[in-house]
Amino acid sequence: MDIASYYTYLQKFSSISNVEGIHDACASLLQELGFVNFAYVLRVPTSFSNCQIILIDNYPLEWHEHYFEQHYLSADPTITYCSQNILPRTWSDINQSSIHTEVGQKIMNEATDVGLKLGISMPVHTPGGQFGILSCSIDKDNAQSANDVIHALPYVQLLASHIHEAVDRVFGLNKQGAKVIELTPREKECLLWTADGKTAWETSVILNISERTVNYHLSNSANKLNVSNRQHAVAKAVLLGVISPQPI
Repeated sequence: MDIASYYTYLQKFSSISNVEGIHDACASLLQELGFVNFAYVLRVPTSFSNCQIILIDNYPLEWHEHYFEQHYLSADPTITYCSQNILPRTWSDINQSSIHTEVGQKIMNEATDVGLKLGISMPVHTPGGQFGILSCSIDKDNAQSANDVIHALPYVQLLASHIHEAVDRVFGLNKQGAKVIELTPREKECLLWTADGKTAWETSVILNISERTVNYHLSNSANKLNVSNRQHAVAKAVLLGVISPQPI
């Protein structure tokens, strides 16, 4: 498939309205690229110690059961790689990198045994702290298959962004954070300067308002965020994407 045709197909993701539609579109498009199995997993933080996991895939059921029974998430080399990088990489390269471990090798070997022989993993990192991975695999391990996987790298990179946009829309992820908690511009300013380590007095000087007014805005922010102090207010606002480092 040429890149122009591929891009045209990707536009279908903008009109998908349910999980089944995302699954079917992914499976169909990746099949055109020669892949047999895929998995898109997204970690959505709900607090600094908990998260929501969204998984859309067609991996073999027995692999699912074994993978989670063995608690492989914390040792999976594809997850380790993707958590630290932004570019897609083949499983062969990941397996030969510095993140290689004995347990990681065991996971990759067992994946091969169930038909997940060669593949690509593409990281997805968002400003709101979400972390996702798109992994695609084929059930053959030969020179031609290895070349096909490398050829598919830019296609998978494009696909990952479109899948994430569709998942974000279908699950209403944006509506769970910043759009629900509405802070005034001044409340956000006070939180941002607090996040930068400024005291209420220092913030008052920067914003040319009274220290009492700064404390008032910080108190309002804490109430809206349902927390008890300004440190927790800053942490929760960052977690939900209500405030973020200012762009250039």
